[in-house]
Formats: sequence, C-alpha cells, structure tokens
Amino acid sequence: MSNNSVPLNQVRKMRAANDEAGRTPAIPKGRVAQDVETRARQDGMFYASSLQGKTPKPRKWIVPDLIPDSAVTLFSGNGAIGKSILSMQLVTAAAAGQKWLDADVERCRALYLSAEDDRDEMHRRLERVNTHYGLEPADYESELILWDKTMNAQPFLFRDQEGWQESPFYCLLNQAVIDLGVRLVVIDSMYNFFGGNELSRTDSTAFMDCLQRLALEAECAIVVLWHPSASGLDSGTGTSGSTAFRNRARQMLYMQMPKETEGEVDPDVRLLKIVKSNYGPNNVEYRLRFGNGVLLPDGEHGGGFLDEAGKARQRQVVKDIFMVCLDAANEQGRYPTDGKNSPRYAPKMFKAMPAGEGISFQKLARAMEDLFAEGTIVVRTVKGEDRHAQKAIVRSENALIPGD
Repeated sequence: MSNNSVPLNQVRKMRAANDEAGRTPAIPKGRVAQDVETRARQDGMFYASSLQGKTPKPRKWIVPDLIPDSAVTLFSGNGAIGKSILSMQLVTAAAAGQKWLDADVERCRALYLSAEDDRDEMHRRLERVNTHYGLEPADYESELILWDKTMNAQPFLFRDQEGWQESPFYCLLNQAVIDLGVRLVVIDSMYNFFGGNELSRTDSTAFMDCLQRLALEAECAIVVLWHPSASGLDSGTGTSGSTAFRNRARQMLYMQMPKETEGEVDPDVRLLKIVKSNYGPNNVEYRLRFGNGVLLPDGEHGGGFLDEAGKARQRQVVKDIFMVCLDAANEQGRYPTDGKNSPRYAPKMFKAMPAGEGISFQKLARAMEDLFAEGTIVVRTVKGEDRHAQKAIVRSENALIPGD
C-alpha cells in the first residue's frame, strides 16, 4: 500500500460522489485505509482465505459433553441440593486423574474458590471425596488449590463513572490462574462475586464477559455455581435474573430433585441435566444418588448408566481383580489386612498395584466386603519373614497355612 496521506473528509466526499453516480466505490489505498485495516486486524479481524489448507483445532473438554475447556459453565441448583460436594468431586478428579460420574476427566491443576464454605468445611468435604477415591491430601501435591473467601469475598467488578472496572481481587485471581497454570476453576458461588443487579442485562453481561476473558486468556474451564429463582425452580430451567447469564455461558448444568410421581421422592436421588450446550448434546439427564457423602451415578436406573445386570457384572469384575491382587500380595509376603488404619489395608494396597490401576478405593472396599460375605476370603494368622504372627486376608481354601 502507498504511504500517501489521504484526509478522511476526502474519502467521504469520494464515496458520496460514487454513490450518486452509481459507480463502484474505489477506496483510496492511502494511510486511512492502512490504519483501519491494521487496527481491525489487531482487534481480531482476519480473512477467511487465511484458513486455506489449515485443519481446525479439535475442541477440548475437561469432561466430555459436560465441562468444555476455555469456556464458562453455569452450574445451577437450589441450596443444599449437592452442587458444592459434586463440584469438589470434580476438582479432585481433575487434580488426581480420577473419573467424575464415571466419565474421564482431563488431568490438570484445579482451583476451588469458595465464599460459601470456609477452610474447615472444605476440609470436611475433601475428606469425604478422598475416602471415595482412596486418596490423601498429600496425593494431590500442588495440583489441587483451595481458596477460602468466606470472610472477605469481593466482587470481580466495580462501577465508576466510566463503567464497569476489574476489581483488585479479580486481577489477583486472574494473575494467579495464569501464573499457576490452573486449567479448571470452580467459583462457589456467583452471588458472592457479582456486584451488580442480576436483573440488568448490562451488569450480567459485563460479569459473564469478564469470566469468559479469563477462560480464554488462561485457557481454562470455569464452572460457576448459581442459584435459581423461584420461577427457575418452577419451570425446571434453573435460571435466575437476566437472560444474559444463560445466554453468555457456553454450557449450563442444572441439578434438582426428581419430581414426585408415585409415593415419596427418594431424598438421596438427584437429576443432573444439561440444559444448554453450545458444543455438545442438550437435554441429556443423568440420575445420581448420594452414597457415603458423595454423589455417584445411580446404577439401578437407566439414563446412560449401568442397569442392574450391568452393575452385577461390574462388581464381579472388581471382585476378580481383588483376588488377583490378593494372591500377588500374599505371594510377595506383604499380607494385606482388613484393618482400615493399617498401612496394609487391602483396598488401599490393591489400588496402588498394577492390576488395581483405575479401580476406585470404594469399589475395592465393597468387593472385599462382598467376598467376605460369600466366604471366598477369610482373615487368618500368618507368620511373616520375621516369624512374627500377623493377621492377613487369605483365600478361604488357604485358611490353614503352614506355620499357623
């Protein structure tokens, strides 16, 4: 392009003359055109022809079909429905490379930002999740970050005479997520960090846009816990306030109790529904059940999870794996036990063995109890290499071991 300067008023006159004469406008290729294109390119404009010969990048998910990467997911549900514990299960699964609701999770550094539960309550929730996964706090190393803001939650944005501005806390959060390489952020909950009027489209758009900027800049998934309004509860949409919240989010999940049909509603059952997804299936519903303080897929019903026959087959597979691990451990002289506080506690020991890789602590513990009930295994006294007697789990047919 030429470096000749073309006054803007001259460009306007030439365009007007061309319009009157019905001629195709000839835009001067001077500095005016240069500056416009340069600024537009810097602002995100590009020509479709630049994509020629290039393959689109595959879409990334933290959890396939449920939690998209580099995007904001709203997770709505009434108070005490179980959003916080399910979200704690999500961040621990990501940090430890475990499954979440039987789905694979991208292993990554995760952050749980809470203004609802303090440090002690988060510790209690984490303990329940750790029991489920067979983990200890040290197992996460630095991959799971908890942030307690119950006493000093601050809005992400504040308004001055020039409009909405990012607050000092949001700037700190933004920099922490980027510098620490966090790939999954859970925010519990929206109203503790939203300082505007939820009925205002402008306010809600500004809040959602600041979250989406963080998701894109840090290349992380953001899950925001949200409470529905009375009308959102009645309609089953889980929404609240301005429609901009739902519209600006790329994904929305809603958890509720099942509706009463016949008899009483099971208080332990929850329904998790994908009510909006820009990238995956919509209106997909998962049935969950509380068990041992965590939410798990309800295998006794349909909805994509195991039916009763499938559940029985899965339990038999885990029992078979338990027995393989038991034989290997006893052959090695490691002698597993059923004592939960022992370093030789069988489920914990077997989960770390190659044959037990990928099997949850809870499933191994249940398999052990089933095998005891069936009489397949028993506890007997054996002698280790140091000739000291110790209790150990053995096959029932091997109950009488030389040296007893």
